[in-house]
Amino acid sequence: CICIDSIIDLDPDNYEALWNRTSLHKDKGEYEQSLKCLEKITNYLKPDDVDSWFERHEILKILERYPEALDCLDKILEIKPEIERDVLNAKGIVLGESGDGEEALKCFELAFTKPGTVDHFNLWINKGTVLSNMEKPTEAIECYEKALELKPDNEFALFNIALTLHEMEEYTKALKFFDLAAAAMAKHSTGEISYWNFGIMLFRR
Repeated sequence: CICIDSIIDLDPDNYEALWNRTSLHKDKGEYEQSLKCLEKITNYLKPDDVDSWFERHEILKILERYPEALDCLDKILEIKPEIERDVLNAKGIVLGESGDGEEALKCFELAFTKPGTVDHFNLWINKGTVLSNMEKPTEAIECYEKALELKPDNEFALFNIALTLHEMEEYTKALKFFDLAAAAMAKHSTGEISYWNFGIMLFRR
């Protein structure tokens, strides 16, 4: 951190140093300071840098400044229209977190028809999450099942089904899917075993 500060003192417009300072502030939970660095990068140093705009949107989302986060995504689309699917997916997440589920769903639906790098698996997972938050569990599970069609034995889709069934008080079915998710996690070496075991304990209460 001292080295980064020294570089910026000598060269206030050093992109790499500012980017590293952004990451340091973010890691410490100093989101306002991180945002200031990103504003300098996106407004002055590299106004066409998609990664910086995306990171700025992420920080604004954390700060719950949702309209500004959406503005950043619009800017990305202007710079790189060929990743429209990615932008729409990110917009859906922002809108879902802001409580505008209906608009979020529209973004996900449109994203399926556009070019980009986000795969359909993640779109189905994100759409399901929004539907679950909208208290539409049956439709949410349908999305997670669509995700499983694309990536069978995926622990995250299985886990989301388990959580949703648990919320529906379908405890026996929920436990079945949680066990499937835990087995998939062990197979793929993902997640924290203690986290999954804690979840199993909760489901079996």
